[in-house]
Amino acid sequence: MQLIRSGIVAASLVAGLLPTAQAEETLPTVSWSRTDFAPYFIVQGPYKNQGIGDQLIDYFITKIPEYQHRPEEMTLARMLANARNEIPVCHVALLKTPEREEFIEYSDPVMINYANGLITNGKGLAQFGMSPDNITDIDLAAHSGHPINIMVTQGRSYSAEVDSIIKQESQLQNSIFQFKSGSAGHDQMIRLLAANRIEGFLGRPEEAFFDNINYEMKQTLYLIGLEGQPKASVVHVGCSKGSWNDDLLAEINRLIKQPEVQTFISSVYTRWLPEQLRERYAHDKAAIFEQSAGAASQP
Repeated sequence: MQLIRSGIVAASLVAGLLPTAQAEETLPTVSWSRTDFAPYFIVQGPYKNQGIGDQLIDYFITKIPEYQHRPEEMTLARMLANARNEIPVCHVALLKTPEREEFIEYSDPVMINYANGLITNGKGLAQFGMSPDNITDIDLAAHSGHPINIMVTQGRSYSAEVDSIIKQESQLQNSIFQFKSGSAGHDQMIRLLAANRIEGFLGRPEEAFFDNINYEMKQTLYLIGLEGQPKASVVHVGCSKGSWNDDLLAEINRLIKQPEVQTFISSVYTRWLPEQLRERYAHDKAAIFEQSAGAASQP
């Protein structure tokens, strides 16, 4: 009799759990793309999961329980391919392009990020006639044919203006650019720069700051700005199109309008900025957000 009663109790407990389990199964699922692109997503090393995008994903998971969230490591190419195929996937820090807008829906602006430049060391600065106290923007196109080596990541978009220069230059026999891919390629860029075998590689200021720390560089890394491109870009959450994301993007838009949320987002980004950019970030973000809102309101 005791065994029967125990069985009834156990069955009742299981039955009591079923509605919750079934409710979880009926929640819409979204995959959050995590690409190996530090310091946005840090997938290994002492700063693992402390990247800008890592922390934004964690925040949205906590604040939006109406969805099942699945952070997944994937390349940006795979994320975009999934979006094209209408698979529910999002990226927390995506730039708008006309091509992507065909299959991706965007949130309101989440943050800004500063433009790509030439990441180099003291010797690289000297090659361009500069010093740490005197760094000015350069025109990449004007250096075509010069005996310099600049490394770029295969398949990465730096900006419309810079991408155009890279495309034209790559068709030349003595191109100033060398191409590498993946995290192994980035490690090689760091080693070649440390050995003074290249003048530098293209990347964002937060990448230079992270590399200084992560690789414990004996030489300080500097960023030379590139002429002919915007100083910063607006970043959005981007999700594959479909009715599945209506509530998700609406909730994200509601959250990012709150001042305390913007303060948090700014803090996770500026952590990885050089000090001079960290100090001016709030001013630059306000100006670019205003400019972006004005452009969006134009007919």
